[in-house]
Amino acid sequence: MAVLSLALLGFVLSANVTAQSCPFLPGCLDPTFGAGGKVTIQFPISPTGSATGPLDMAIQSDGKILELLYENKIVRLNADGTLDQAFGSGGVATFFWPVTSGSIAYANAMRLQDVGGQQRIVVAGKAHLVSGRKVSNILRMGRFMPDGTVDTSFGTGGTVIINGASAATEMEIQADGKMVMLDDAGNLIRTNANGSLDIGFGTGGKVSTGYLQDIAIDGNGGILVGGNVTTGKGNNTRTMMAVKRYTSGGVADTAFGTAGTATADFNTSNNPFGKLAVDPFGNIVAAGQVTAPGNGQYYFAAARFTSNGLADTFFGGTGKVKYVGASGSGRGVLIQSDGKVVLTGTLNSNYGLVRYNYDGTLDSTFGNGGSVIEDVDLVDYVNSWALQIDPVCACSKIVMSSYGGGFAGVSFARFTVQ
Repeated sequence: MAVLSLALLGFVLSANVTAQSCPFLPGCLDPTFGAGGKVTIQFPISPTGSATGPLDMAIQSDGKILELLYENKIVRLNADGTLDQAFGSGGVATFFWPVTSGSIAYANAMRLQDVGGQQRIVVAGKAHLVSGRKVSNILRMGRFMPDGTVDTSFGTGGTVIINGASAATEMEIQADGKMVMLDDAGNLIRTNANGSLDIGFGTGGKVSTGYLQDIAIDGNGGILVGGNVTTGKGNNTRTMMAVKRYTSGGVADTAFGTAGTATADFNTSNNPFGKLAVDPFGNIVAAGQVTAPGNGQYYFAAARFTSNGLADTFFGGTGKVKYVGASGSGRGVLIQSDGKVVLTGTLNSNYGLVRYNYDGTLDSTFGNGGSVIEDVDLVDYVNSWALQIDPVCACSKIVMSSYGGGFAGVSFARFTVQ
């Protein structure tokens, strides 16, 4: 059901910021989506008592919104935020993976794969391998037809299990249909389009990277892996964002960055990595957060690198930006077609967005002086986001999702871009 909320966007983040006039200006809730720009879908409490929260989002070419939920549910909304009754059962497709020892085998990542001109839904996560009394996580994949039914042409009965890999946490699909996954041991795993292991990639389909957070594919087919790198000892320990690149064959690109690694140091003890994105000009954006010295707060932050892994000093003068207008958890990044950078996550415990111009200056035309803080539901822990082309206006919009009210569902909000 849609939940109507007359939330006020006029948050004053500094003495120089004034309230924004909505709707339809950049950063406003989109009133053509759900009820006043918001949608909340409630589910019964799961048998395990776990939250049915969002894990990953994908946008179809027709603007429909797919959300992968914890405990193996996929929700599909029409472009306007209504549940798509033609998908699954009343808009929700539920799939079942075998469980062992009371543990849930579930998908973490979801992407769309072109199969003969048809967009099919691929998910990846974990299954279990039992050896005596030992239960280990292994990688499992599944593929679904556009209506949410299992695609039995994929693997064995619609599923693939890869014993040599741990649970998949992230996934990207190459232009040729091959699927690249990052597992929770920091390994890249690549399969062919049909789900079979691509033994020509790395060593038998696997590459060890040591990084755990995110992956992206650049315009030349290079595979980018992002994570954290820690330097120093004791009180001098520092955590920095870091990115590596691998060729399409799974070979580390030692010419990238410095000795194969690009890093962003914000001169704080802790600036953890969140997500990766590649802009239309081939630049690489790493997003995350930085600690505020002395008070334990976190701020949104991002670094941009050139395609060869060097700091792009055109971006913010140093290649790095941070937003100190509100504290929060920097989770992700979206890149608009004009190169503007939108940082996503939670600000002041609500939905948070911050937009930068291509040169790294705060975009004062967006939201309230560059940021948006929006109370959508009881629990605004934002966990997925995507750019959507709304078919009604053929224009870009930002869709975000979080745990729903009462922690038993999922909430969505859509914001205007232009």
